[in-house]
Amino acid sequence: MGYDQTKDRRYREMYDKDTAMLKNKMDGWYESMAKPMLDEHHELVISYYRAYQDDHSDALLATCDEGTKCREKKNTEFRAEIEKAW
Repeated sequence: MGYDQTKDRRYREMYDKDTAMLKNKMDGWYESMAKPMLDEHHELVISYYRAYQDDHSDALLATCDEGTKCREKKNTEFRAEIEKAW
């Protein structure tokens, strides 16, 4: 505080009553109302893009058994290189 200023604590008692109760109410609202809607939307988006991916990328990813093994091996090698670099 500067100069002749003092802290005004008149309103503190009005607004700092029971923050734990308010937090519990907010948490309860989130768990009962918001989270279920967010979870439902998340599942909708995931299922849409999985279906889209299945429809559009099967031809690009189709390989013989050797090609699949090779791709997985290279994928593992690239991931290891990236992790090493980071």
